[in-house]
Amino acid sequence: MLKRVWKVLSGAAFGDPVATVGPAVSAPITEESPDSESVAALLAAGLQSRAAGRTEEALARFEAAAALDPTSALAQFYLGNCAWEARDFDRAIQYFEKAREQNPRDGVVRLNLIKSRVARGDVEPALRELRELVAENPDVYATQASLLFTLHYSDQVTPDEIARTHREWGERFQKAVVGDPEGLPPIAEANPHRRLRIGYVSADFRRHSVAYFLEPILAGHDAERFETFCYSTLYHPDEVTDRLRGWAHHWRDIHELSDSHAVSAIRSDRIDVLIDLCGHTWGARPGIFARRGAPLQMIYLGYPDTSGIPEMDFRIVDLQTDPPTKAEALHTERLLYLPRAQWCFRPDARMPRVGPLPALERGFIQFGSLNDFPKVSDTILHAWGRILAALPSATLRLMRVPPGEGRARVHSTLAQYGVAPERVICADWFSEIAPGQQYGGVDIALDTYPFNGVTTTCECLWMGLPVVALAGGHSIARSGLSLLHVLELDELVSTDIDGYVATAIGLARDLPRLENLRAGLRERMAQSELMNETGFVRALEDLYRQAWQDRTRP
Repeated sequence: MLKRVWKVLSGAAFGDPVATVGPAVSAPITEESPDSESVAALLAAGLQSRAAGRTEEALARFEAAAALDPTSALAQFYLGNCAWEARDFDRAIQYFEKAREQNPRDGVVRLNLIKSRVARGDVEPALRELRELVAENPDVYATQASLLFTLHYSDQVTPDEIARTHREWGERFQKAVVGDPEGLPPIAEANPHRRLRIGYVSADFRRHSVAYFLEPILAGHDAERFETFCYSTLYHPDEVTDRLRGWAHHWRDIHELSDSHAVSAIRSDRIDVLIDLCGHTWGARPGIFARRGAPLQMIYLGYPDTSGIPEMDFRIVDLQTDPPTKAEALHTERLLYLPRAQWCFRPDARMPRVGPLPALERGFIQFGSLNDFPKVSDTILHAWGRILAALPSATLRLMRVPPGEGRARVHSTLAQYGVAPERVICADWFSEIAPGQQYGGVDIALDTYPFNGVTTTCECLWMGLPVVALAGGHSIARSGLSLLHVLELDELVSTDIDGYVATAIGLARDLPRLENLRAGLRERMAQSELMNETGFVRALEDLYRQAWQDRTRP
């Protein structure tokens, strides 16, 4: 029996293409065949090659193992992971399906198959499979978290259903994994005005969308009033990790600690306010918060919804994403409101200058949707068809659309509106591109729905692209509204499909207005609260302080 060391696909967090948790927990697949020793040797050699970065060599060894024993589930599984990493999701699905045929009960194989379907944009079938897998494996967090995250991609799931699923999961998790919490950690000193110890828990202290918004916070904290601790669950640091580490007063790598040991370390640091920056994304550690690592616990930034965890006290939001009269019932936490948007954006310094409006030289409008492909729901795809039908010369550029079935879905849907395939440019998935390159040639950005963009929207605006947004009923479906509201561009936001379509068409037909917007967007953004780092961090610190004073009030 070969020990499985490459268990599950790496996901990513908020804004990335799949619901993302891992590694999953599952018993290793048992290989039993006449040539099992040779197959095992090839697979082991393939894993060594992959660990050394020799991808082609690893692929050849996995293929050789599969040829030697076509019934080898592990060979098919590893081939599926290779296809995933190459962003060939059609092939990944084929390999994972073969692995599932050999081991139909293996949860890791099935989860990777589901994630591949999500990445290809098959959200509704993936959700059906996820619900089945969750019902069969209710105690496997990787599967549960994948379901919780993937729900946000669907235009068929209501905010109430999302809230209920999170709440039910949280109650089960608390009882099954933790039982009764260990009680509130002792408050080191009840003085409401003393220097507070703030702990941030995340797997995204790296080159990641969360870092765009976290760095201003770590860099801007008032060191006389707040002492910061970063608890990293990250396995592979990078140059951004080094930069973030330099801003924190204390850095703790806890990825190898169990939840209980991590809680002990956090309590030893006498943290006052502990903040979860992951939610239910890759690297999440909900057990730390369920075990009550600090007297006050909050979720913020890296997850677009409630945690569902009974021991989580607060979620930090803004009035546009989570209107009090509607949002309170959708959360297990109390809501803390920042005065403007809940994000402070620090753009990549390498982003190029804003150039002239491309349509003026090209002679026609190019729309762009630059978000990850699973966010492209049927609702929004049909809206784009209507927009392009009304503007026969316009084109649409999409990023990260996987070849094969994913692109076929786009073209077949838009063809219903008479949109020829050559009017739709499906860009490949770039692992490394120059910052800002993906926005070149685009005149107007079209936001996705119900999963709006955040980082992509900020980058579009910084590059001079007005963003047309559709606002829905829960937090992540209102992030476009929040960002545009701060810039006083509410006219670009609609609450229904007809308005969204009409706004995009009207903007495309008004080149002077479009040119004026492009010329002024970067300055407008730079002068707005979205980039007022000092004011934003002070407002955030005020929330921490007020929550602490309420906690320590006699």
